[in-house]
Amino acid sequence: MGLADNLPVRRSAAFFCIGWLGCLAPPLSLEGKECSVEDPCPAPYTCEGATGAHRGTCRSAATPFVTVAAAGSIACDPSWPEFNHGDGQAGACQMKATAALLEAIAPDAVLVLGDTQRSAGSLSEYRASYDLAWGKFKDVTRPTPGTADYFSQGLGYFGYFGQNAGPGGRGYYSFDLGAWHLVSLNGECAQAGGCEAGSPQETWLREDLAASAAKCVLAFWKGPRFSSRQSDEAYAALWSALYQGGAELVLNGGMKQYERIGPTAPDGGADPARGLRTFVVGTGGLGGFDGFNTLLPTSELAHTDTHGVLELTLLPTRYRFRFRAALGDAFTDEGDGECHD
Repeated sequence: MGLADNLPVRRSAAFFCIGWLGCLAPPLSLEGKECSVEDPCPAPYTCEGATGAHRGTCRSAATPFVTVAAAGSIACDPSWPEFNHGDGQAGACQMKATAALLEAIAPDAVLVLGDTQRSAGSLSEYRASYDLAWGKFKDVTRPTPGTADYFSQGLGYFGYFGQNAGPGGRGYYSFDLGAWHLVSLNGECAQAGGCEAGSPQETWLREDLAASAAKCVLAFWKGPRFSSRQSDEAYAALWSALYQGGAELVLNGGMKQYERIGPTAPDGGADPARGLRTFVVGTGGLGGFDGFNTLLPTSELAHTDTHGVLELTLLPTRYRFRFRAALGDAFTDEGDGECHD
């Protein structure tokens, strides 16, 4: 069984029919928009996932799409006082609160963006903490390792996620989801055998991108190449490979904050035509939020102190994004983008 074999694609041949106008494929402008029982979507869209307690998302039966939810920095050490039998305390150990968002979204895939389990990332810690909250989505979870996962030589991470963490214990792999190609990279460069040009991982990445026929590509790993808290040159070669391979999106979770960074070239400059858009989503429940230093010129939005997850609706040639906050926090972020030609 391949990595994507149990990840569904929502499809239908339905069209929107209006009398003498005939049957038309519905417009995409509302795809992925927020809705509710009180504020439903206009036909031909339906408000998927809406209940009295949760807002849903407008979906069209005529358009193939998949939904992804993503975050990093998720589960705290079960020995911490803030763990509180898994229920957490104000500002910390809120992995159950973010897991409730996953239930509302009902994603086709969950992308875990590093530092999944603190403190040592051992298998016993995974079972005692992470599994209590996000474990119910394990079958559709595709992870990337973080620093804490190698405090136990990766035994907890690879032991818990099994084949979903990729082959051979190397920590990087790829899979197709709907019309998109997704790449999980290992941002712990020393354990991956390097991230520089010519390293096994960078060479594999270039070959993987060249072999994919997908128009739209998303990559994810822990530490951001570009961030208004700390940019990391260690990922420069991986970024260049993704840029040259035509990738659209990069998701990172290494900073405990949320930031959306506009399309960026390898040199860090704005590149609306070919650049990669970054989402830093270290908001999965761990807490202990990070602040920002000087905002990058390409930073489109920067926010801290909110637990939540990023929801992505991936369509054949475009995407929609929405940050969904936990615990009744009012912060949100929403928008869309097109895949490169």
